[in-house]
Amino acid sequence: MRFRSLLYVSFLAALSAGCSTREGREAADRAIQGADDVAAAPVVPDPPPKTPAADGERMEPLAWGTAVEGIQIAARPVRGNYGPGEEIEYDILYRNVSDREITVCVHGDPFYVWTWTVVRYPGTGQIAAAGPHANGVRPALERSDFVTLPPGGAAQRRETIRGGVDPPPGQYTLQVAISKINRMEKYIHGFDEMCRKHHLAVWTGVAESALTPLAIIPFPEAAWGGKAVDLECGIGAPDLSAPTVAVPALLRVGVTDKRLSFRRSQFGVEFDGKRYVTCRLCSKADAFDVARGQDKGMTHIIVGHLVPAGRSWDWWDSPHPLARLAPGPHRIRLVYHDKEAKVEAPSAEITFEVPPGYGDRAPNPEHKKKEAPRGFVLQGG
Repeated sequence: MRFRSLLYVSFLAALSAGCSTREGREAADRAIQGADDVAAAPVVPDPPPKTPAADGERMEPLAWGTAVEGIQIAARPVRGNYGPGEEIEYDILYRNVSDREITVCVHGDPFYVWTWTVVRYPGTGQIAAAGPHANGVRPALERSDFVTLPPGGAAQRRETIRGGVDPPPGQYTLQVAISKINRMEKYIHGFDEMCRKHHLAVWTGVAESALTPLAIIPFPEAAWGGKAVDLECGIGAPDLSAPTVAVPALLRVGVTDKRLSFRRSQFGVEFDGKRYVTCRLCSKADAFDVARGQDKGMTHIIVGHLVPAGRSWDWWDSPHPLARLAPGPHRIRLVYHDKEAKVEAPSAEITFEVPPGYGDRAPNPEHKKKEAPRGFVLQGG
């Protein structure tokens, strides 16, 4: 079923295009400076943010959709490109471009009912992947799921598309649509009760983001280690185009007649002779798949997210030692730990060069014990 016809979006969004004000949009532009990543199309993009981008993300504009009753939405991939089968981590952003306060429900919908995200194939527009998905969980709403945005205020929530996009690689598009949440009581338990209890007048429009470019890249050339049972681990050339280094991590299994799933968190990393693991608080995405009929899959290891392995670690307050790398050569090797089969598959070791000044752009990941409730990040106001 097509995205637009399912959510009755395009026509209603066009009718509401005149609901925003120039002052509100300008205020929202200022408030959303931290909401970076992804080139905008087809709407006029925001200016690049003046503050550093989040760890591992690029500083690029957003693609906002048409304003509906004062609210615009956008979709922003955490990275500009993903490998085939790699989970796609992205933000859903809301901003108030009106001259009045608006309350929005930013609860993550697990049923593709009133919040739906799709990745479309280039050219045909057919759906290649959809999300988010919570495997049938029917969570109740909480008061913190409702955020009141002042004029120019914005909020965002991070979600993940499980399973990613299968080959072929190419330039895809990402889009989010919001349907009328007040019609979805049977799926989102407690909406009406929450509104009555807290006297909430919640925005219940139908809107969609503009199309956001999303690149699915080919499998890169890799330096492979020796075969461990039926598994081989490979490492690609590190990508230094983002504020922190992203290293392609590949597994080769041989052509399979079924879909296989692996986890990024099972990669160990040997960096300059020391052992590290991925910080579990830095990313919601973990799984990556080998599609049926394919012989390998890939994910990315963000070097700035690594923490020392094999010792006690304060996940909340300790700095990430590799968030800023010293200029010069560095050595890295990956080891995939298959805990069920009790197999370790190492890649070859490679050396790469960090240019002077590169690490100055990368903020150290910060994890606060008192984060915004349920993953929300308020911006502005």
